Amino acid sequence: MDKKITALTMLILFAINAQAVSLLDINPDGRSAAMGEATSPLSEGAIGMWNNPAGLAAGNFGSAAFGSHKWIADVTGTHIAGSLRVQEWGVGVTVRSAGTENLEARETPILQPQGTFGVRESDFGFGLARNIGDKFRVGANSTYRYSRIEDDVANQWLYGFGAQYQAMHNLHTGLSMQYTNGGNGDNKGSFVPNAGLEYDYDLPAGAIVSGAADLRIEENKMRGGVGAEFTMLHMLSVRGGYQFGYDSQGISYGVGACWKQLKISLGIVPFSNDLGTTTRVSVEFGS
Repeated sequence: MDKKITALTMLILFAINAQAVSLLDINPDGRSAAMGEATSPLSEGAIGMWNNPAGLAAGNFGSAAFGSHKWIADVTGTHIAGSLRVQEWGVGVTVRSAGTENLEARETPILQPQGTFGVRESDFGFGLARNIGDKFRVGANSTYRYSRIEDDVANQWLYGFGAQYQAMHNLHTGLSMQYTNGGNGDNKGSFVPNAGLEYDYDLPAGAIVSGAADLRIEENKMRGGVGAEFTMLHMLSVRGGYQFGYDSQGISYGVGACWKQLKISLGIVPFSNDLGTTTRVSVEFGS
C-alpha cells in the first residue's frame, strides 16, 4: 500500500494486512482495562458484545453499556451496546466508532511532518447467546467493520464465539475466540483465542476481594494479564493489574462505583517508550 504513515502509527496503531485497520479495536470496558484485561472473557450483559458474546445470556432482563476511550496518538473512540434476556436466550447489539484525524504523515523518518491524515473505523454488530443449564452458557456474534485510512476504504467481517462456566460459587471461567477476515476479499485472517478465570472471596462488612487472570494468543505471541479488585460495601472498588507479552504495556489501575443497577468504571493504562497514558471509561445499567 502506497501510504504516508508515521513510524509510530506503523509500530503501535495498525496491523495493516492489505487494506484493513485492526489495532483500533480497543476494549472499552473500564474494569477490564484496570485489571490488565484479565476479566475480558468473563464479561456479562451488554459488555459481552465487546469481549465474550456468551455473557449476553447473563443477568435477569438485559443491560445497556456505554464506553469511551482515549488512546495514544490522539485516537478516541465511542462504543454503545445493549442486551436483552428472553427466557434462556440473550441477544445483543453494538455500534462503535474510533479514530483520529491528526496523525502526522511522513514518507521518510524525518523530524518535520509533511502534513496530517486521518483514520476511522466503524462497527455494527449483533450477538446471540443461550444458557445451557444453570452454570454454562454459549454465544456468538458477527460484526461488520468499515475502515478508512486517508482516502482508502476497506470492509471486513469479524466473528466471535464464547463460552462461560461457573465452576464454583465464587469461581467463574470463560473462553472467547474471535476471527477476523482479511477484508475486501482477502482470504487471510486472524484468529485470537482468550481464556480466563476470576475468583471472588467475600469478606465481612460487605467487602469483596477478586482475583483474575487470562491468557490470549495475538500475532502468534502468548500474552496475558492478571488483576485484582477490592470492593467496599458493594459500592466502591479499587483495581489494579499487569499485562505481560507486550513491548509498551504493563501496569494498569482504576476505580469503580456501583449504585443499584448502575456501574461506572475507569481504567488507566500507562504506556512506556514515551507513548503517554491512556484512559477508558465505561457505564453499564441493568442486570
